[in-house]
Amino acid sequence: MAIGRKSLLVSLSVPVIFLAVVLLSIFISGSFVKPDSNFVYFVMDNDNPKFGANHMIVNGKLKFDCRVYDLGEFDVDCNSREMESLEFFLYNTNTNESMSITIEQAKSFTYFDGLTSSDGYTVAPHYGTGGMFAFMDSDGDFFGGREEYQLLLKGKVFSKRINLSDKVMGYQIGYPNFVGWVK
Repeated sequence: MAIGRKSLLVSLSVPVIFLAVVLLSIFISGSFVKPDSNFVYFVMDNDNPKFGANHMIVNGKLKFDCRVYDLGEFDVDCNSREMESLEFFLYNTNTNESMSITIEQAKSFTYFDGLTSSDGYTVAPHYGTGGMFAFMDSDGDFFGGREEYQLLLKGKVFSKRINLSDKVMGYQIGYPNFVGWVK
């Protein structure tokens, strides 16, 4: 009888231990992703698809090449009302939170050149359900849940999901566009 109880105990504890190890590895791996720099991203209003704002970093400063596609015009100063459809956010890597900022604040920052931070981190797009399991979405719905556009903060080995602004995740405005790493 003692052998039967031991085998039952082992057969029940192995899956529990395995699940605990998997969950710990998920949560602990994200704690190793700690870039030294914050970054800026913007989102464009989905109601204004005619406007395209191509951003670039020139000598560490944010610049725009703005075109209204219907008219084919070039707006050097980007002072058009379409620029108001852009909403900027500063992502704080220490607190894992996004804060809304103005376009003037975004232009005032000095940025690193390129898409990689000074300590080797990148921001990468990812589509996922947001749930713990592939068949469950973040609302707890099974099979057929909606996919969410997410950004991942990727290091050399580990990555973690970025907490975007509620406006972005709530589909009130468009997809996030990475601007650059702030010096």
